[in-house]
Amino acid sequence: MPMNPSQSMLLLTYTPRADAASRGYDDWLRTVDNPFFNSQPGILRYTNWKIVDRRAGEIPFDYFDTMFIDPELGFEGIFGANEAVQRFADGWVELWGIDAAAGHAAVNYQTVATEVIAQPQGGRRTQRCLFLPNTPREDARERGYEDWLRTVDNPFFNSQPGIAGYTNFKVLEAKIGAVEFTDFDLVYIDEDRAFEDIFVRNPQAAEFAQGWVAQWGRAPEAQDMLDGVNFCACVAEVVAAPDEA
Repeated sequence: MPMNPSQSMLLLTYTPRADAASRGYDDWLRTVDNPFFNSQPGILRYTNWKIVDRRAGEIPFDYFDTMFIDPELGFEGIFGANEAVQRFADGWVELWGIDAAAGHAAVNYQTVATEVIAQPQGGRRTQRCLFLPNTPREDARERGYEDWLRTVDNPFFNSQPGIAGYTNFKVLEAKIGAVEFTDFDLVYIDEDRAFEDIFVRNPQAAEFAQGWVAQWGRAPEAQDMLDGVNFCACVAEVVAAPDEA
């Protein structure tokens, strides 16, 4: 199966209730949540991620799930038409939501419909990734930003040491809650690599990232990679997936 089994992905972001860890939340994801969603029609690959290190900017959630889906179904086909999924989502809110009384409001989780812009020819999944949300300059798309991602950015980063697979996504629509970014990158990295190994200690990648800021960033004068002005960055690790990698 290719690294990205579909061009359509739902991104679910959230912070569970404060006592979730002590009540075994990660084990519940592995034994209950992940097997359930990966068994549902139209869900092609569902993975639970936990943020373990924030490197740039503010990312206001502790977990995120990546759910590749059949594009013909979309969010409504997965969460609206499937009664089993509806019941399961109700149960998640009751068990783990910050405010169970709020139901499926954004206080408990956020859901965003996204689409792949550019991806590697091959690539491989690992247990660790960089999640890089960003919003390029307002005129970026009319200046050919997405073509540049496909022809320049994506091939470059997929050729760099320590990167196992790098994909660019764009946000199509916020389904539950608001979204603070228009684009994001998901970068599978080797388990022994840190954010700094990819973007700071590699002079080619650091220079390329600074070029991205100058050409596409909202604040081209800001060259500090860790100031969070042009993009945010965190390191996440797999909690549960349908296979080992």
